[in-house]
Amino acid sequence: NFVDALDELLDAPGHGVAIAEIIWNQDAQIEAIKARPPEWFLFNPATQVQNGPLRLKKNIWDLDGEIVPTHKFLVYTFRARYGNRRGRPLLRRCFWPSWFKRQDLKFWLKWLEKGNGTVAVKYGQGADEAEQQQALQAAEAIQSATAVAFKEGFEIIPELLKAARTGSTEAYNKLCDRLDDAIAKTILGQTLSSGTSQSGGGAYALGEVHEGVRLEKVAADARDLEAVINDQLLYWLFAFNDGPDVPRPKWSIDVEEPEDLNMRSQVDERLQKMGLPITAQYARKTYSIPEPDPADELLEPRRVPAAPEIAGAGGQGAGNFSEPTDAEKDLGKLEAGAKAKALTAYAGLVSAAVEEAAKEFKSGSRK
Repeated sequence: NFVDALDELLDAPGHGVAIAEIIWNQDAQIEAIKARPPEWFLFNPATQVQNGPLRLKKNIWDLDGEIVPTHKFLVYTFRARYGNRRGRPLLRRCFWPSWFKRQDLKFWLKWLEKGNGTVAVKYGQGADEAEQQQALQAAEAIQSATAVAFKEGFEIIPELLKAARTGSTEAYNKLCDRLDDAIAKTILGQTLSSGTSQSGGGAYALGEVHEGVRLEKVAADARDLEAVINDQLLYWLFAFNDGPDVPRPKWSIDVEEPEDLNMRSQVDERLQKMGLPITAQYARKTYSIPEPDPADELLEPRRVPAAPEIAGAGGQGAGNFSEPTDAEKDLGKLEAGAKAKALTAYAGLVSAAVEEAAKEFKSGSRK
């Protein structure tokens, strides 16, 4: 369940600290890693600064706790300040935007159901405090409930309610969007990768900048998680099995974006044309091309035949696709006619030579 354990440890940025228990077997091997609620633990007695060793509370009223072995629990503290192992939870900074958003949604839904505005109910001149309280309860019921009953002496002022209900809900929508952006900035550091910004959108370049900020946040959390696994889990595991001085492996998370191989191939082609030699080993490593075995069938490169050089009018080759002028067209006709006449004359000479040879053969003068 290693992936699940990593996912639960990543609660630390939201809550400030995440704690997971390591279940060891008798052979000093890890059987499981189970997350535990942070409220079960202290890092000193509750009346002191929380910068000491981990303590397990016996019950919810325990203010001191009991110190636990250092190799028993993984502790991931997010952004500890001044040694405070409780960290700086992001959800604490999101409390007020979240609270205002809930209130905004509550009044928004109430407006959609009952309309906006203040309900005013009149009561008699000599009404006592109990009747005044009944009038106030009736006004609140008109604002929130679908069915209302009150005494005959009460009177509603409809003009005030009608004037207020002609308003728009756009203010609720804008406030909700602004609070969403405030929460997104706290968690992700930006807004464009989580939805629309306050202005309703953003340029592509600005979106790339915001995406870069989000990836920086992800990389920072990955580095913190690597430190927890390497400095605590792997250190204890190899110390128990091989001794504290034995070199241990380092676990890491690959957060680098994959390289654009199409862009890389264009750069390599230009560098090669400039005279920079590129080795086959570099090409195979960069583009993940394996070395072929002797029995492998190799693909032959397709050779596209070059277009034949067709001499056109004015000596234009096949690569010149400009439209010929009228003079060039006339010159081409003259050249074609001259070639036809020359071919006809040559054919006449060949025919005469054949006839002369045939006569000589018949007369016996030539074998």
